[in-house]
Amino acid sequence: MNAEATLALNDVSAIDTVHIAGNATPWIPFAPINDKILLKYFKINPVTGEVVLLMKAAKGEGAHIHRHTGTVMVYTLSGRWKYDQHDWIAQAGDFVFEPSESSHSFTNLSDDDNGMALVVSTGELHFLDEDGKVTFVETWRTALSRYQDYCKAHNFPEIDLIGCQGGR
Repeated sequence: MNAEATLALNDVSAIDTVHIAGNATPWIPFAPINDKILLKYFKINPVTGEVVLLMKAAKGEGAHIHRHTGTVMVYTLSGRWKYDQHDWIAQAGDFVFEPSESSHSFTNLSDDDNGMALVVSTGELHFLDEDGKVTFVETWRTALSRYQDYCKAHNFPEIDLIGCQGGR
């Protein structure tokens, strides 16, 4: 390894750990999909299309059928939920891996509105109508725009979800 490569590996200033306080970002309705699904964004990566967020839905609510162009990982923190196309039910402590090109709809089966999951998503989500036609495409750009618009409209201090800056 040459000196430049060694220096680059040892230069931790370019790669830094980020801490984001739980109250640094607001819960935001997942419009236009379902205002009873709330999202709390933590990181958005425009290079990979990765979005890291917490999600919760009101009792009995969910998202209609959608297809993922990238992978999605979901860790259930509390409550219970299911994909309408599968027999299993995810509950607190369960992990779900969604492969690229998978399609499903989900429903919150929790006894209250407090079911919550940590979601790490890459790529796009294509929401479909009954005929399989795309009605809405969720990307890192729509997520960032939703976050910024909500912060402006509600006078909530916006933190940099793309860069390496942490939040309060």
